[in-house]
Amino acid sequence: MSSIEGYMIMVNAIGAYTMVILVVFIGLWMGYKKRSLLSKEIISAIEKGADIPFPEQKKRNYQNLGLIWTLVGLAFTIALWFSSKAIEGAVWGLLPFALGIAFLLIHRSQEKEDKE
Repeated sequence: MSSIEGYMIMVNAIGAYTMVILVVFIGLWMGYKKRSLLSKEIISAIEKGADIPFPEQKKRNYQNLGLIWTLVGLAFTIALWFSSKAIEGAVWGLLPFALGIAFLLIHRSQEKEDKE
């Protein structure tokens, strides 16, 4: 491998990590701005003596999360198994698979609680 190829690989890796960090930062910043605006609205409503409009809490859909993580883990396990030609490499795919199963179990327990 020439030095230019090594340099290009390094630049691509740095660019990819920078983009991921940037996307996460923008998401966190937008969430902060949304909460800040909501806090200002609540404070102004309290000062005026009006009723405070609390937003409804959305019920989290653990079934979708569970299905997504389970399938990603399964695909990751299969991809690692075929790429490494050994089952030892595929073990890392079991982590997202187990996370997906956990989300599905949470969904199942919440359904039982809602029925009772």
